[in-house]
Amino acid sequence: MAAIAIAAVAGSGFAASLVHVPLAVLLIMGSLFLPLAGKGTQPDLSFGLYIYGWPVQQMLAAAELPAYMPPLAFAAAALAATAPLAWMSWRGIESPAQLWSRARMSPSNKVGLA
Repeated sequence: MAAIAIAAVAGSGFAASLVHVPLAVLLIMGSLFLPLAGKGTQPDLSFGLYIYGWPVQQMLAAAELPAYMPPLAFAAAALAATAPLAWMSWRGIESPAQLWSRARMSPSNKVGLA
């Protein structure tokens, strides 16, 4: 129903102001029924990209890199410079912290804590 509403709103000429509601419903309902059991086992670089992206962009801007390349090339350069930092953050901080948290919360560690 939400997908039909999105198509109907998109064709009505009011898509910019009305498509958000059925799209949100479609995304929320889709997220409830997607199989997500295997997620979280692969490296997730999104947090590292979020944390390190802005400082890397500022350092590249301070080096006056945007003066020599178009915006999309600058974005690609910033991503290329940030990705190794995000990967190191995943391997050295986030993954060990998740393993520690899972081990700490396992049922075998709750024996005798009452």
